[in-house]
Order: sequence, then C-alpha cells, then structure tokens
Amino acid sequence: MKLHIIIFSFNRALQLDTLIRSLKAKWKNPTYKIDVVYNTTNSGFQQGYDLLKRKLSSDTSIEFHKENSCADKIRFMELLNWRNASFYYRYKMRHKSNFRSLCNSLLQANDTRHVMFLTDDAMFINPVDLNKEVFDWIDEKPYGRQFSLRVGIGMNGQNKTVKQINNNIYWDFYENKGNSNWGYPFSVDAHIYSKAPIAELFARYIYCNPNTLEGNICTLVRSKKWFGEGMGNCAASILSYPINMVQNVVDNESLGIDCGLLNRWYLDGYAMQYPVPENIDIFQQYPEYVYLDKDNRRIVKSLLHYKKR
Repeated sequence: MKLHIIIFSFNRALQLDTLIRSLKAKWKNPTYKIDVVYNTTNSGFQQGYDLLKRKLSSDTSIEFHKENSCADKIRFMELLNWRNASFYYRYKMRHKSNFRSLCNSLLQANDTRHVMFLTDDAMFINPVDLNKEVFDWIDEKPYGRQFSLRVGIGMNGQNKTVKQINNNIYWDFYENKGNSNWGYPFSVDAHIYSKAPIAELFARYIYCNPNTLEGNICTLVRSKKWFGEGMGNCAASILSYPINMVQNVVDNESLGIDCGLLNRWYLDGYAMQYPVPENIDIFQQYPEYVYLDKDNRRIVKSLLHYKKR
C-alpha cells in the first residue's frame, strides 16, 4: 500500500522544509510517494528550493516539479459546462502557469490508488500509522468516504455527530456547518481520498492554483454529495500555521510574515519548527514565536516584531 502525496508550495522553501521534515519524522505507515508542485517569483526564492532539493537529493520518494510559464489554455468546450463558466467569470480565472495540467498529469503518473494533498504552511505533530483497513474502508465507497489527518476530538467546534469507535472517529460532513473542518468535504489540507474520483473531477473542471482548486472542487463535491463519510484519528496528526499568505484569491487570516525574510533565514542555514500548543482545539495556529535551529543551537524567534500591522 502506497499513498500519493501532492504538496503545493509557493515562495516558501523554509516552511516546506519544516513540513517535509515533520512528515519524515512522524510518518510510519503507509509508504508514500511525494510530488512537490512549486513556483517562485524570483531567483532568491528559487535558491531556497534549490537548497531544499540538495538536502533531499538522496530521498527517491520525493520529486519536485516547478510550474512553468507555458500557461494552460481553457478550452471553449470546457466553458460550455455551466459550472466551469461560473468559475471562470466569477473568479476572473486566468491561467498564469501550467498548474492544472501539471497536477492532472501527476495524478495519472503512478499506480497508487489513494491521494492526499498538503500545503507548505503545515507541520505534522503526531504519528501517522494507517493500516490497510483504513484504505479498505475508503475503497468500499470511493465516492463517499475520506480520511482526515487534521481533525481530532474536541477540535474546531466538534459536535455530537462525531462518534468515537475504538481508536477512530467518524462523522458525516453534510451534518456539520459547511465552513468548518467537520463540514468541508474537499480540502488540500491532509485529507485522503480514493484517487479515481479526484482524477475525474480534476480532468473535467477548471482551476488555476491551489485556492481555486480547493474552492471549485469542493463546490462540485458538495453538489454531488460525495465524500460525506469522514473518518479520522482521535488526535490530529497535523496543524496549519498560516504565518503568511501567498495568494490573493481568498482573504484568509495570517500573521503577514514576509516570505523574503523567511527565505533569508533559510539561505543563512536555519531550519524552523513551530511550537505545538499543550491543548489543541483548533487546526489553524497563529504562533507568537518559532524555533530556529542552526549548528546544534536553537533560538526562540519572536514573530511579533515581524507581524504585519
């Protein structure tokens, strides 16, 4: 059993390094194949990714794929689908790279049967040890079930629809608020799906970056009532740390820490780790400080001075 993991990253090599190191430290089962889809805006950020690639050069389970400027074309026939037309005009959707075709090709590039997406501003905090029974459970209803690593008991306003059976929790996404972690049926933040329905949606519907991918596909999933049955561990395995924002599609909350500053820390030889709260009741964390490690020394770096005001 092997899981296909696709990670999205933009101008954030230091944060991506944090995510991948935490994944390698916490992941036990199943085995995985990681594809990193990334892009940069200048040579300085590219140097950060080049450094990370050198660090991981001996790890054959991870491949990097940089988007190129040969932008995907939206075909006229695709806009005859009313949902695609709605996405196109509502979001003034224009492809600036080959993001969509790259993602679609990666989905078809190996014979793994399940896929999980990640964004680069997260960190694994608890072990991931998923047995074959989890994937068999998904495969019984590939269009109806998913496994989430980002939820846990007592998190994000958990309600009475969440049931614990032995070491796992179960819930119905469509019995929870649509904008909550318990009610958002398609996410690029650590949810495991059968690959077949995901590839079907990606091939048919348009998107041009991770935000439009998640938003558009989630809209479609809801309309079809797909992936309604959720399963997870009793404790979350991963947390999100939105210390900055690299997109302008959705005005998500972040600390506004400059990506260029973090990239300079990385090029100066630092690795970063986020603090993990003692009591975890929410997926998105907004830390006041981070740990920076270099030459076997650790410093505590306050983010308050760098926070966007």
